[in-house]
Amino acid sequence: MARPIADVLREMNRGDFFDEVSDELGALVEAVQETGKAGMLTLKISVSPNGGATVKVAGDVSTRLPRRARGDNVFFVASTGSLQRHDPRQSDIFEPRLATSDDAEPRQARKVKGYDD
Repeated sequence: MARPIADVLREMNRGDFFDEVSDELGALVEAVQETGKAGMLTLKISVSPNGGATVKVAGDVSTRLPRRARGDNVFFVASTGSLQRHDPRQSDIFEPRLATSDDAEPRQARKVKGYDD
């Protein structure tokens, strides 16, 4: 009778491969629960001759996690072509707004009589 595969997996790469497969499975289950969509874990075991009575056993694990739904985002396009969350042409009535490159050209500061700097 052949040895159970779980025993062989535990011995591959000093247990690191088994731990990696377990971690990948945990991440897959978590993603499936979060998204409500299916995913897949693929476990590949390759066996090749090594001469005499020995064989080389290598493992590979890959996952296809379900994608989380992402909504669309709305941005305003400034005159420079950059994307901004707020309309650069409109003032915010609740908060002061810092001047941006899209604002009017800066004016020269003027001197006021009676003040020396």
